[in-house]
Amino acid sequence: KSFNVATDENYTVKQISEIALEACDAKDLQINFDTSKPNGQYRKDIDIKIMKSLFPDFKPIKLYEGINLNKGLEMLIKANKLRKDDGYIIDSLGWAHFRLGNLDEAILQLERAVQLAPLDPTINFHLGDVYIQIGRKRQAYFQWLRALKLDPDPDLEAKIKNKLQQIDLKRIK
Repeated sequence: KSFNVATDENYTVKQISEIALEACDAKDLQINFDTSKPNGQYRKDIDIKIMKSLFPDFKPIKLYEGINLNKGLEMLIKANKLRKDDGYIIDSLGWAHFRLGNLDEAILQLERAVQLAPLDPTINFHLGDVYIQIGRKRQAYFQWLRALKLDPDPDLEAKIKNKLQQIDLKRIK
């Protein structure tokens, strides 16, 4: 199975992202979307010709028919080659590596994403999640604190506060 969009379906990036999160059992993650920018970074049309040029064996399927994280990672790597300095693509690339257990690569990608989009609370939140996973509690704490100061939406704010409460800084060396 792969993550493709059939030509007879029309989804926004937000809808695709939400379906992908659900399929990857990552419903607790938050994605922020800037709908104030029509046809901007969060709203894109998927051109089948472009997909075929990137993936010659591309065959559209219904979105709900299947999402595969490894195939998604492959597509994100290609997207990153096309747009090397897009913090949002790099965030997705880092998060895919995290979900696949490639923690070293996840950190590299997410740290770069934070450099490219330092004011995005979700990207900072993701980096904190990777830091906590590898035992870098102090860095996780400060990354989540930073995300909280970046005015996240209410759902993300609640998640950040919950994670911050779970860390006792006095016990961290």
